[in-house]
Amino acid sequence: MQHNKKAAKRRFAPAAKDEVSFAGILKSAGLALLIAGGIGILLLLLFSALLLRTKNPGGLVDVAALVALALTALSAGFAATRLYRRRLPLFCGLATGALLLLLLIALALLMPRAGGGILRTLCYAAVPCLSVLGAWLGAGEKAIKKRPKRRF
Repeated sequence: MQHNKKAAKRRFAPAAKDEVSFAGILKSAGLALLIAGGIGILLLLLFSALLLRTKNPGGLVDVAALVALALTALSAGFAATRLYRRRLPLFCGLATGALLLLLLIALALLMPRAGGGILRTLCYAAVPCLSVLGAWLGAGEKAIKKRPKRRF
């Protein structure tokens, strides 16, 4: 009887820190989206301030929005991998890209007349790719600590 209770405790024990879980990847992707959302808002504010200083601010709005979207997707993938302790960059990038893509589709359904056509389709295709690229950048090699030289 005692043996069965121990086996049940082991079966339902919480996951170890080094164990890979889909819930952990989604959690890091969700937190990364919050971080990247803040970065994206700051980029949009910066670009709008820069565009107001030009002679024709309306002509560059699409370019500024695309650059902000690309940098947001890169930072989301980067943050997701860093939050997941630099492991599984492909899955972290894909999860973050998929969540960001779902968010963009939801926003597009709320504002159906805001842009469209081939440019929107290319943006939607590029978001997961940029997120995976950012995740691989975030999973870069850890800095090697130099050991002090031993003197004999």
